[in-house]
Parts: sequence; C-alpha cells; structure tokens
Amino acid sequence: EEGFSDVKSEMKTGFSEVKQEMGRGFAEVKQEMKTGFMEVKEEVHLLRDDFRELFMQEVKDLRGEITEIKATLARMQT
Repeated sequence: EEGFSDVKSEMKTGFSEVKQEMGRGFAEVKQEMKTGFMEVKEEVHLLRDDFRELFMQEVKDLRGEITEIKATLARMQT
C-alpha cells in the first residue's frame, strides 16, 4: 500500500505540473492572439486612413476637372 501511495502522490504532482504548464501555455496563446488582434486592428485603421486620403484626393481631382470643363463650356458659349 505504501508503494501505491507513492505512485498516487507522484501522479498528483505530475498532474499538477501538467495543469500549471497548460495554464501557462494557454496564457501565452491568449496573449499572442490579443497582440495579433491588436496588430491587425491597427493595420485596418491605417488602411482605412490611407483609403480615405486616396478617396478625398480623387474627389478633389474630379472637382478640379469639373471646374475646368465648366470653364471650357463657358468660353465656348461666348
């Protein structure tokens, strides 16, 4: 029975160590996922800002072209 008690104690210790190791592993994975998510979120914000700048530049360019066309039409009518 003493041998069984030793084995039982060793198993408890082993399970405890495995449980702790799994906890640390899960914590690391959770942190990596959180970091990755934050990096992706930042990239999305940067892309959105870049798109907004490009879109606004296109609008500005189109407005300039419209102004030129209006001026050309006005000259043609006189």
